[in-house]
Amino acid sequence: MYDPKAKRGFAKSPLALFLARCSLVATLRDIPQLWSGMPVFIGLIVPNPNQVETYIEATPGFVEKHLSGSTMTDIYRGTELVILETEKSVSKCSGSAFSTVLKLYDRVAMVVSEEAEFPDQFRLASDVIRTVTPITAEYIRAGVRVCFGAEMTLEQATAFLEVPLETIDLVLKQGRSIQDSMERIGRAMKASEPQPAPSSDNPLLDLSSLRGLGEATVWGHELAQDIADWKNRHISWKDVDRGVLISGPPGTGKTTFAAALARTCGVPLIAASLAIWQSKGHLGDTLAAMRKSFTEASMKKPSILFIDEIDAVGDRNSFSGHNAHYCREVVAALLECMDGTGKRDGVVIVGATNTPELIDPALTRSGRLDRHIAIPLPDQDARVGILRWHLQGSLAGEDLQPVVMRTEGGSGADLEQIVRHARRLARRSRREITVEDLTAMLPERVPLSPEARWRYAVHESGHVMVALAIGFVGIESVSITDSADASAVSTSAGETHYTSTLEWAFTRDHYLAQICTCFGGMAAEEVILGIRSTSAGGVPQSDLYQATITAVQIEASYGLGGSLGYLASHKADEALTAYRSDFSIRKRTDELLTQQYAITKGVVERHRDEILALASALIERGRLDGAQIEEILKSARRPSHLAEQPSSPASTDNTYQPQEFEAVSGFVGDKS
Repeated sequence: MYDPKAKRGFAKSPLALFLARCSLVATLRDIPQLWSGMPVFIGLIVPNPNQVETYIEATPGFVEKHLSGSTMTDIYRGTELVILETEKSVSKCSGSAFSTVLKLYDRVAMVVSEEAEFPDQFRLASDVIRTVTPITAEYIRAGVRVCFGAEMTLEQATAFLEVPLETIDLVLKQGRSIQDSMERIGRAMKASEPQPAPSSDNPLLDLSSLRGLGEATVWGHELAQDIADWKNRHISWKDVDRGVLISGPPGTGKTTFAAALARTCGVPLIAASLAIWQSKGHLGDTLAAMRKSFTEASMKKPSILFIDEIDAVGDRNSFSGHNAHYCREVVAALLECMDGTGKRDGVVIVGATNTPELIDPALTRSGRLDRHIAIPLPDQDARVGILRWHLQGSLAGEDLQPVVMRTEGGSGADLEQIVRHARRLARRSRREITVEDLTAMLPERVPLSPEARWRYAVHESGHVMVALAIGFVGIESVSITDSADASAVSTSAGETHYTSTLEWAFTRDHYLAQICTCFGGMAAEEVILGIRSTSAGGVPQSDLYQATITAVQIEASYGLGGSLGYLASHKADEALTAYRSDFSIRKRTDELLTQQYAITKGVVERHRDEILALASALIERGRLDGAQIEEILKSARRPSHLAEQPSSPASTDNTYQPQEFEAVSGFVGDKS
C-alpha cells in the first residue's frame, strides 16, 4: 500500500515529478470525478517499468494541487488518492481480500507497466484504465523553466526526449548549463549507436545509376531539386513532398532506392523499422526508440528517414486479441511522430512495403506518406540495365538477351545474385567472367516440347486478341520462351505487356473488361486446343487471381454488382477473405466470373483466325511488339473485327456489351 509520507529510497527530482504530472494531467484531464473530489478508481499503464515509481510518487501530489479550494472535499473522505501497487502481497492476494482493500477507499489509482497486471476485481471497479500520455518536448521546456528558471529551445527539448524519465535528473542539474547537458546527450547517443556493417554497395550509387525503378526515379530527382531549392531559400518546406510510400515485390530495390535517393539529394539517411525499434525492449522502449529515430532525423535535417517494412506496424482496423492495445499504441505513436506543424521541416519520410494494402489508412493521409509509388518487377530493358550495372563494365560488347529472356519475373536482387555467383565461378577458374557463367547461374529450366510451346503461344495470343477486340488496353509486347522454370508451381513461359489507350473511368464495364482480358488466355486454350491447362492459376497475381479479386470488388466493395452495400475492402487480402467466408458474395462472384468467361469464349471464337496468326508468329519469332502485332492482324482473314462495335444493350448473346473500356490502375501485365 502506498504511504505518501513514507521514505521511498531517494526522492525523485522535481523535474521528473513535474514531467510525470504533466503527463498525468494530459492523460486524465477529461475525468470529472477526479478533479471534483468525487469517488473514482483509475488504472494507469506506464509502459516503461523503470518509470512506474516516478508516476506513483507523482499521482497524489498532482491531484491535491489541482483540488485546492474544492468545495467537494467535505462531502467525501478527503481528496488524497490511495495508490495500489502490484507487489505480490496485493496483486496475488485472493479476490475477496483485494475486494476488501478496494472497499476501504473512495479514490484509488493503480499504476502498472502492463495491462495484464490489473487484478480482475480492479478491472470491474475501475472507472477508467489508460496508458499515460508520453512526455513531450513542451513539457520539458516548461519543466526546465519552472524547476531551474532556465530557458530551453524546442530543438534542445526534443533531444532530451531520449533521456529516460528516471535518469533525467542525472543530466539536467542545478548549476549545469543546458549546452553542457546537450553535449552529454550527444556523446551518449553516438556511443549507443550500432556500428554499420561493411557494405559491398558501390559508394557512388545514386538514382542516375539505377534501372527499373520507373516513377520512383523521376520523383526522386524532383525531390532532390526541391530540397536544393529549399536549402537556397527559394521555396518553403510546405512546397516539398513530406513523405512517400514505396511498394513492390521483394527484391525490387526499395532499400537500394532509399540509399540512392539520399545520395542524390545530398542528405543523411536515417534507417529504421519496427523490428529495430522493438529490439530495444518492451512497449515503452519501442516508442522511445521510434521517437529517437525522428529526433535524429530532425537534428540532421535536411534528411531522409527510411522506415523499412512499414506494413509491420499494421492497420488498426484489423487488430484483435490481447495484443490489440499494444499494436494501437504503436500506430498512434507513429502517427504522432509524423505530425506536428513545423516539427518535421527538413525531414522526408520514405516508407517501404511489399504489401501496401496492410498499412493503416491514416499513415497515407495528407502530410504523411501521402504519395504512393509502386516499383514493379523490371521489364526486359530494365533487366539489361541492371545486369550491366552489376557487371561494372564486364561483358560490355556481349549480347545479354539470352540471359535476360530467361530472367522474366526476376527482381533486381535476383539479377545481382546471378552476377555475384557468376563472378565467383569465374574466379574459381582464374579467368574473366563470361556470358556462359551468367547462364550457368540461372534457375533451372526445362525445355518446352513443341506442343507445350504452341499452347503458350495460343494462350498469350488469346490475351492480346481479347484485350484489343474489346478495346480495353493496347499491347506493348507479347513473348514466349522455349523453356520454363522447373520449380514453378504454375509454369510460366509467356508474358503480355499492356498499355493504356483510353481515359480512366472506373465503371462496371471497365472492371468487366479487365476480367475478360484476364480470361483471354485460358479461353483461347479451351476454344482452340479443346482443353485448358493450369497456366492461368495456381499463384497470386495469376490470371484467375486477378479476375477473382476484380469480381469480388465489383460485388462486395464498389457497389457495382448485386448489392449496393459496402461489404468488404477493395484490398486483395480482404476481398479474398470475403469471397471465402461469405456465401452470398461467393455465389454472386462465381456467377459473374462464369458469365464473363462465356463472353470471353465468344470473343475468342469470333477471332480464332487472328489468334492463330499471332500464335504462329510467336512460335517463329518469340517476341512481338505493338507494331508487329498490328501488321499481323491486318493480314489476318478478318481484320475488321479488331475494333468491334458493341451490340444493343438488350442483346443476350456473348458479344461484349460496354460502350467504352478503359485501362485499369495497376493492370500492367500478365504472367501466365
